[in-house]
Amino acid sequence: MIMRAAFKISSRDSIAEFCKLLSDAISEVIINNEPENWAPIIIAINGDDNIGKSAFWDDIRQYLLKKSGIFIEKRSSSYQHKVTQRDIRTYETWTGQLRADPSKSISYFVCNIGDLFYEYMGTFSMESFVKQVSDVIVLSKTDDDFVPKERHSAEITLENSVEGQKYATLILPEGSPLRQSRTLTKSVEFSP
Repeated sequence: MIMRAAFKISSRDSIAEFCKLLSDAISEVIINNEPENWAPIIIAINGDDNIGKSAFWDDIRQYLLKKSGIFIEKRSSSYQHKVTQRDIRTYETWTGQLRADPSKSISYFVCNIGDLFYEYMGTFSMESFVKQVSDVIVLSKTDDDFVPKERHSAEITLENSVEGQKYATLILPEGSPLRQSRTLTKSVEFSP
């Protein structure tokens, strides 16, 4: 059975609070378990364009890695779209010490699956994708099931309500290592 919780994210502070809670839960799982019991932790973030998926990427990283981590440029791809002049963040690789336990170093990979397929014309396979990264993976635009749902540790859906409020729905699938986090399960009221 899945565990579901909804969060109102109407301000920058509420987004940061949500991302800190999720980062604390990820840290707790990494600190208290052997890698074979959690690696990799895969977080899927979906929602409309320009709703703030990349802001979630950044906030989770900021709270997860000490000093926000080190950007690995040679394992990242960003560019400016010629028509819209919008920055496209296809994928980024970061590494660093875990903020909650600096004795542990992890890698953090974020990826816009839709733009990745556009850039690489579908040449990435699931196997090569998971081998490229190891510890924490945050994906956006995952609707195409490139990474099967049974591999997700958490799913976040961002949406605007009719009243103009933003909400984040957090789903922890059955078997998610994040269900082991007391930080998350004690501070959030989940429903089936």
